[in-house]
Amino acid sequence: MSTPAAKLSVKMKKSKLKKKTKIPKEAETYLPQVPDLIHDHLDILFIGINPGVQSSLQGHNYSGPSNHFWKCFNAAQLIDRKVTHREDATLLDDNIGFTNLVARPSRAMSDLNQQEMAAGGRILTEKLKQYQPKIAVFVGKGIYETFTGGKCPEMGVQKLKLPEVNSVFFVMPATSGICTAYAHNRAEYFHKLKEFLDSIKKEEKSDSAVSTPSFVLNAACKMV
Repeated sequence: MSTPAAKLSVKMKKSKLKKKTKIPKEAETYLPQVPDLIHDHLDILFIGINPGVQSSLQGHNYSGPSNHFWKCFNAAQLIDRKVTHREDATLLDDNIGFTNLVARPSRAMSDLNQQEMAAGGRILTEKLKQYQPKIAVFVGKGIYETFTGGKCPEMGVQKLKLPEVNSVFFVMPATSGICTAYAHNRAEYFHKLKEFLDSIKKEEKSDSAVSTPSFVLNAACKMV
């Protein structure tokens, strides 16, 4: 028997309305979650607000046709090959992972309520404590501010540290096509992320007697 989510996926594929897919509000209840791609001590953990409709139906991160994530990712050469959303799981082999503040898919951030974002923040904190990525990248200034409860006056490397979390926080503009405020320079922050990661790896190689968290902290101080 076909599930509601499967029926919805088939209907959308037939519609050919890829850029502006409209689904009934009640159908969002059946949208499947996009699983986390995460393991211990990643170099980079990308953190989104929550999966969109296309990401949910395709089962991959940043799948929307108007999302600029993969274009910017490839332009920054964070890895030695070009990839698409369909290959997001392969990036675990490159020490790059993905998660979201809220697991429930929806059409927009405005569909999320304060209670589930607060709950998602607590869950994300536990993930950071457990997996300890070197760099936790918030793909959207609003996500970082929602998570920390504070303001982000300048994107890039952040000074904030959380107890029991060794990760450095890095904030970049949202890559969704509907977020146009930083459309002119969103790719720049992917390049800055690459430079920051390279600085951490260089620091690691230069003094192997120091632990990884110290390397990350030293590199962060140089970048701020």
